[in-house]
Amino acid sequence: MTKYAVQAETCPAPGLAYHGSTRTVWLLARRIPPMSPNTPIFGFVPALALALAACAAPPADPPAAADAADAGVKVFKARGAVQCAGRGVAPDAMRAELERAGVRVSSAGCGSDGRMRPAMCGATTGEINLFDIAAADLTAARALGFAPLTELGGGAETVPCR
Repeated sequence: MTKYAVQAETCPAPGLAYHGSTRTVWLLARRIPPMSPNTPIFGFVPALALALAACAAPPADPPAAADAADAGVKVFKARGAVQCAGRGVAPDAMRAELERAGVRVSSAGCGSDGRMRPAMCGATTGEINLFDIAAADLTAARALGFAPLTELGGGAETVPCR
């Protein structure tokens, strides 16, 4: 495709785009014919999809080894809540337990394990406490009964604490 450089002040035609901050406009020599009602759309749709796919962001670079050691891990532990009874252990109490063991906690919250349970007194509720900890502290957290959220499965979700 041939390109012609034209100063913006001399050619204020519609459809021209500025190139960077140089105030130079690139005029494309090739023209695209307008679509008529008889033009098949079957060629247009794949071309549009291909053009949009080309605009997608490139995949992110994998983290460096130094970043992997500092990366956080989301861990959980069941609250011990029972239907028709108490709410179980609060996230603040479990956070204090982790910090006493030397685990660095960056955030705490509540969640649900996402599993169905019968509605009856004495059955567990599936409520869990969630914590973001340093990856280096995962072994200490496991010793206290915490597990990575990835081991729970895909049904877990974050819910507001009650």
